[in-house]
Parts: sequence; C-alpha cells; structure tokens
Amino acid sequence: MYSNNRGKSWSLIDTYPGYYDPNNGRIEGPIVMGNTVYIAVYERGVFRSADRGKTWESVSDGLPQGHSWELFAVGKALIAVEGEAGIFQLKHDRTWVFVKPYPPDSINAMDVLDTTLYAATGEQGVYRIDLTESSGD
Repeated sequence: MYSNNRGKSWSLIDTYPGYYDPNNGRIEGPIVMGNTVYIAVYERGVFRSADRGKTWESVSDGLPQGHSWELFAVGKALIAVEGEAGIFQLKHDRTWVFVKPYPPDSINAMDVLDTTLYAATGEQGVYRIDLTESSGD
C-alpha cells in the first residue's frame, strides 16, 4: 500500500514483481531512496520500482538465490542482509557486492545508525558492524 497524502488515504499496489504469490510469501522493505522503491521478495530476490510500484525490475545480480533478504538504507547505499549468505551492498545501481559475513549467532533484530549495522543476537549480545569497512568496491 502507498499514500501520497500523508496517510489520509491508501492505495494497494497490486502489481507484484517476479513470481511473487501474495497468498504464499512475504515482502521485506520497502526502502525508499530518492524516487526509487526497493523490496525483497521471499526467495525471489530484490526488486525496484521507479514509478510508485506500477512496474518492477529485478536487481538481484550478485545475490545468492533462494534466500530471504532484509534491506537497509545506509546513507546513499542499499544493504541486503541474510543469515547464511552474509551482508551485501548494491553497487552501480545493479550489482550486489559481498561486504561481510553474517554475525555467528541467530539474529533477533537489526537496525542501522549512520553507517553502522547493529544486530541483536539470541545468545551472544549485540554485534556492531561498520558498513564503511567493506571488502567489496
């Protein structure tokens, strides 16, 4: 759903990217960066729309397939995180680059402050990951 009047009314986005089945799956996000909306579709990858959800295109090159991604905006960068695959950053608006491995514990919650990803774990406390110290270009 989206609103263009600060929540006074809402419209359902009824076009779904890829093979998303709205009755059997989930969408993570949305992340809005400029005029572009990004979403992660369960086991299908990351998609973006530049026309308020009327059409979608895949931006999953470089991401391992078959995972459930969580998206974060870090400054002007888009970050995708998944437990088995690790942390990736979208480069040049199209290709994902590996940044860091995932913390070695189950994650209960994550959030970003400035350029730092915080991950609260099940048993080992809170991890702090500086996303500016990436291993990708």
